[in-house]
Amino acid sequence: MRLRQKNIKKIFAFALALSFTAQSGISAAYAGEYDIMPLSMSDFSSFSVDIDMDFKAPGDVFNVVLDPVDDLDTGVYSTEAVSNEVGNAASGMITGVPVGEYNLTITSDGYIPYTQKVDIQKGVTAKLELNNSRQKNDKYNAQYGIIAIGDVLSNGAVDDEDVAALTEAAALGTYSDTADLNNDGVVNIADITYAVLNKGGNVETQQLNIISPENIVPETGDNTEVVGNISDLTESIDSFVQLKPSDGAEITPQNPIELSLNVNSETIPEEHKKSDGIVIKPPVNSENTITDGIVTIEDEDGNTTEYVIGDAEQSASLEPSGIGGFGGLFTVVAYAAGENRAKIESDGTVVIDLGKQIAIKRITIKVTGASTSLVDIAEVEFVNNMESRVPEPDLNIPQNIQIVQTAAGDDPAFKISWDAQVNISGYEVLLSSNGKEAPIIETKKTEIEITNFGSDKLKTYVPYTVRVRSTSGKDWKSPYSEK
Repeated sequence: MRLRQKNIKKIFAFALALSFTAQSGISAAYAGEYDIMPLSMSDFSSFSVDIDMDFKAPGDVFNVVLDPVDDLDTGVYSTEAVSNEVGNAASGMITGVPVGEYNLTITSDGYIPYTQKVDIQKGVTAKLELNNSRQKNDKYNAQYGIIAIGDVLSNGAVDDEDVAALTEAAALGTYSDTADLNNDGVVNIADITYAVLNKGGNVETQQLNIISPENIVPETGDNTEVVGNISDLTESIDSFVQLKPSDGAEITPQNPIELSLNVNSETIPEEHKKSDGIVIKPPVNSENTITDGIVTIEDEDGNTTEYVIGDAEQSASLEPSGIGGFGGLFTVVAYAAGENRAKIESDGTVVIDLGKQIAIKRITIKVTGASTSLVDIAEVEFVNNMESRVPEPDLNIPQNIQIVQTAAGDDPAFKISWDAQVNISGYEVLLSSNGKEAPIIETKKTEIEITNFGSDKLKTYVPYTVRVRSTSGKDWKSPYSEK
């Protein structure tokens, strides 16, 4: 879940403070005499930061400060981003920031201070995505931005001295907020482990430019009920909306829900009118995510392109070979071979890479399948530099899924096999049909025969969807394979 903006502090010259407050309602403080240039509302924009926390730490407070480069008289802007109760994410947003270049500093107890230059531009929100674990890069070889946890001595690095200080504190039973890296009320082996695994420094990330929320107008379809404020969909704040069918029924291809976002291009500077990607984010830890659907993108010239989310529902009958007593075909759902396909990341985020810059007039998200009977959406982003967004790594996802029918008639069955994965302890197989899921099947083998859907026998002429994921121990699981 995204966090609300907190403690926004702005230091302005008095004349600018009065002008800005009159237009936006945000208070400001006098900070001396300056030469003031009048600014219109179009000269202001926003900054946001999302911090994923693979090293969990509930309640961590990140102080986010934007200080203008070259001593501009726009003032210093700051806010706080506080990690959620699970401790795996924090978000912060600053609005009403005058256009220009700023020095960003993010600080928090036990972290290496993060610094980077940020370019605030008209019509777009400048956004950074960070993680607190250096393992994100070392393990997956992707250049994630890192604000590293473990710098308990505040020497600008996580090193052996930090590990020694934590070890001593744990042995003596002494406590400090800075040394309690995971915020569990005690300094122990868990905190030491954070520092041992996170040795090194920060890693700078690429700035993303997102079309600003005020330029996007959302609306829903006739059969779509909204819980929450629909305008929050385009802002990084502590809220999200739930969408569900108005008739109270399940989300299906015959009973979809629909969300549209209209772009007011007249208020966007020419250089930022085009986007090359769409990102649809659920709240952190949401169980109500999109699994299937169609996203239709209309450009300013009225041309439309469709992108498929999840299962395109292309069914292929499986012809049994050498099986007697065949009493009917049943089908297993497979992906269509279309080139316009969205990616679903492991947390339920839907990513659409347009492959080129497009001036988008309207997008329509038609959801035909979900993990539950409703859908949570925290944010929809129009990105105009997708190459700067680090893609989620593939985490030992089983590949080359093969399905072969092994029996038909009154007792149909099929065998599933896949390529073996490394550094894992087993696999889980998920079978679903008509919006229902059977209990997960656990196995250490790379093939399994399916004869039942839960406690019931398989049925002929019924489509089944199969997904497989890798596991390691009790806690780690890869994303599921494609359907």
